[in-house]
Amino acid sequence: MELIVLMAFSWAHRGCIVEAFEVGQVIVAEDEDLIRVSLAEGWTEDGGAKARAEAAAAAEAAANEAAKTEEQKATKPAENKARKAAPESK
Repeated sequence: MELIVLMAFSWAHRGCIVEAFEVGQVIVAEDEDLIRVSLAEGWTEDGGAKARAEAAAAAEAAANEAAKTEEQKATKPAENKARKAAPESK
């Protein structure tokens, strides 16, 4: 799981290997305890969720833009492609 550090903190992996994390650092964590505690304490946020939310927002904006374009096409009057012939000679 990807975590983004919000507050600097140190973590002892398996109770013996201490690692310090700095604000803004992206952690790719598999340690369930680190994930659970850091999220619960507010030290980190789910980086994957943030990326998914940004992607969803971008997709929604693109869909809105496409819908707006379709709406504009629908409200634009049809252009008459037929051209009048030259005036008849009498």
